[in-house]
Amino acid sequence: MRKSKIMALIMVLASSLTLAACKSQEKAPKNSSLPSTYFSSANSESSAAQKKQLAINNFVDSLTANYKKLFKVSYDESSDTVKLIPHSKNLKQIITLSKQGNSQGIDAWTNFVSGLRKTSASVGKQTKDTKFKMNITDPSDHSKILYSVQNGKVLQNAYK
Repeated sequence: MRKSKIMALIMVLASSLTLAACKSQEKAPKNSSLPSTYFSSANSESSAAQKKQLAINNFVDSLTANYKKLFKVSYDESSDTVKLIPHSKNLKQIITLSKQGNSQGIDAWTNFVSGLRKTSASVGKQTKDTKFKMNITDPSDHSKILYSVQNGKVLQNAYK
């Protein structure tokens, strides 16, 4: 009986985490304002870079707002990478179970990160930034990457 309760809890957690991942695909706010010279032809190359960076910044802001209960979100512009540090008790529990090789934990992890893969693909299309990367780190060792995805392609998954 205890095992079925744990399984039910894991599946509920995975579903809610996946829902949070899907919410992160919201579009940038329409009230973003750009300087009047933004679209001038003289600045077309720098404008394209500025436009892409603005789109990335809007996405990171949205991600921060949507994932605030799950992760601490930071963005490193030099590597074009978002770092997601888990702080949610439930997500940490899924990671702990996955580390132990628990199949239910791994299933919950797989379900959750599939939403991030879709989000990554969406960001690549919307921002035209194919180098943008999202990394989930180990909650106890932020230098250890548990999951990395770029433009919808999984680069690393510790619990597959």
